[in-house]
Amino acid sequence: MPINIKYKVLVIGDSWNGSDCTGLARGFRDLNCLVDHVGEDQFFPKTSSSVTSKIFLRLFKSFFKYQFNLHIIKSAQIFQPDIILVFKGNHINIKTLDFIKQKSWLINFYPDISLTNHSSVDPDTFALYDHIFSTKSFALKDYKNNLGLNKVSFLPHGCDPRVHRHLKEDLSKEWINDVSFIGAWSSNKESILNSLKTKLPEINLKIWGNGWESNQSKCLNSSIWDIQSLEIYTQWQLMLVQLIWVYCRKKLLVPAQVI
Repeated sequence: MPINIKYKVLVIGDSWNGSDCTGLARGFRDLNCLVDHVGEDQFFPKTSSSVTSKIFLRLFKSFFKYQFNLHIIKSAQIFQPDIILVFKGNHINIKTLDFIKQKSWLINFYPDISLTNHSSVDPDTFALYDHIFSTKSFALKDYKNNLGLNKVSFLPHGCDPRVHRHLKEDLSKEWINDVSFIGAWSSNKESILNSLKTKLPEINLKIWGNGWESNQSKCLNSSIWDIQSLEIYTQWQLMLVQLIWVYCRKKLLVPAQVI
């Protein structure tokens, strides 16, 4: 049977399996949208934190950024999308956004706390978006007061069932736990998890994410796992995750499947 294509959607952001951006692209495909995905991580290589790697990235960052923006423009010209979804907006120039929004509805999905906490995201670009979706309930007031942005909506996190699913017990015995947290470290997150572990010391807590080497709470040390081990996981009783819901152009809100 022929597929009734609703919209053509250009998604811009990380393309690795498990990323919020990839989940959004899959969500639009599930809504019978034709999707083209430009992966930021296809232009900026993943390297170690060694001095040599940092020097290499610094030397070639401008070249990577130029190629990334050039590919976005070419993709928009060839694909001619109805909707362009930008995940955060890392390394995207104002001129690039100004060009691609001429014939498309340009939206931004921003799951982080602040619009100004990424050096690779230019805060001036947010004024170009037709709408911004934030996973933070305080975003509407915060973005208006600090950046004068009014077209902002709160969109709660969801879950990608292709990534976050139950495994057979024989494959997941060592991953079974009471509470899992997946997300980058921050002092506020550490404080919350510290309170949880202090009040419930017997709880089996596991933490995955970047930056947790900065943790100062001794009670959490045994709970922190290597981020690389996330390639396979988990059977759980409760999971605190940072993931996605999908929003379509006609204000069609489709909640992600809850496990």
